[in-house]
Amino acid sequence: MFFLLIFLILGFIFKPVLTGIILGVVIIVGIIFMIYDDKCLKKLAEEKKKEEQKRTEDKKHAEETVQNIIKQLTGKYGRLSNIVRLEKWCDMADIKKCLLVFGDSELLYIDGREVMFKDVISYNIADSRIIKHGDIECASKSKTKTSTKSLLGRSVAGAVLAGGVGALIGASSASKNTTTITTSTRKNDKIIHKYFLSINIKSLENPLIRISLGESAKRAEEVNAILAYIIDLNKERR
Repeated sequence: MFFLLIFLILGFIFKPVLTGIILGVVIIVGIIFMIYDDKCLKKLAEEKKKEEQKRTEDKKHAEETVQNIIKQLTGKYGRLSNIVRLEKWCDMADIKKCLLVFGDSELLYIDGREVMFKDVISYNIADSRIIKHGDIECASKSKTKTSTKSLLGRSVAGAVLAGGVGALIGASSASKNTTTITTSTRKNDKIIHKYFLSINIKSLENPLIRISLGESAKRAEEVNAILAYIIDLNKERR
């Protein structure tokens, strides 16, 4: 800025006409750039607004689609006893992220599939954790495998939350083994949980349903309670 001021002063002293022309051109070019930049900013703002409007409309449409499907299923299977949204809906609503329970018809609607209560053999809820040490992330997993000698003679009672870390342990009269990989934690460490649900059903074509439950332990507990009830109901009827 200082050198530019010196240049202008000397220019007006020795070549005032030429300096005036150069200064005028610089001012005009500067104004043109300012106008262009302002138009670009307005265009970007308009595009961003349009994107937000479209996203809002898409979310609304997705939610309406889910509600319409629930309405159709209710008309087909009767009263909806319970609904659990299996993951935090930070993006779009999705019927596949819902667990619908139709108690009167004894049917589950999960991952876009219709499953009768009597076809639920067993289930497992696993907790995959990330432990953050400042800028370092360490993976930590807790997993429970439940095995039965005879699925016909004995049913798996389910999974229950155990301990502050939120590990889910299968509860049944069957044998089970738990493999846990742990890492040491410090006072300010942050543990992020990621729960996964696996359901074994009576089907040779599609015997397994596996779906994410997200990071909420409360949601995992709620799903656990529903499936534990179904397993116990099946057990009583055998």
